[in-house]
Amino acid sequence: MKTEELQSLFDRGVEKYNEEKEAVYRKTHPQKREYFYISDAGKCKRSLYFDFKPKYKRTNWSIELLRKFQNGEYAHERLVKYLQLNDNLIIESEVTVPLNKYNLHGRADIIIYNLTKAKYGVVSRKPYCVLELKTINMREVKEPIEVHTYQLQFYLYFFNLDFGFLVYESKQTNNLFLFRIEKDLKVINKQLTWFKEMKKNIEFNNIPIMSDDYKSDKYPCNFCNYKQYCWKDGNE
Repeated sequence: MKTEELQSLFDRGVEKYNEEKEAVYRKTHPQKREYFYISDAGKCKRSLYFDFKPKYKRTNWSIELLRKFQNGEYAHERLVKYLQLNDNLIIESEVTVPLNKYNLHGRADIIIYNLTKAKYGVVSRKPYCVLELKTINMREVKEPIEVHTYQLQFYLYFFNLDFGFLVYESKQTNNLFLFRIEKDLKVINKQLTWFKEMKKNIEFNNIPIMSDDYKSDKYPCNFCNYKQYCWKDGNE
């Protein structure tokens, strides 16, 4: 067997893994997007607009990027397991956001519960705080990334919690960086307005203007599946 042949076997395995994940996803999600996800908050408006319009075709992820996504999934599973091994800690992972009038969908990475004893000795559990888990390609995280705080704020809002944590694991060192985030209704209301404006753009076929800060070779454009609709030969 040649080196190239072995590499192709790994690459095909990555593709097959992703195809299986996509098949499971398609069974539980509509083919055409009909609602927003909490993780959409603060992201590129153009990319989100294209995602709602079937005439715009997504390019496939590269093998390298698919491996990065899969490593992120494994890291999430591992971090959840670490907390589950604490005997006195009651947690639940991938907790679906309650139905809401904004039709925002999502799943919190981890909810930590308190046990409370009610009348007649009945023990019930009550959500205490929420954790949002992220892997990041940095040796050190000095402050939380703004769009990540938006996601956490929505989980605090919909689960009626006062605080939560953003948990980053460095891909370079595997060190953890923890940030406690308090609920901020101003931030939440601002993002709800952002979603309302985005909904109008989609309904009236108004393609959002690209931010002046974006560069074709920088995040988020360099990883975008719709990059071809914004950039040609490095120019808009």
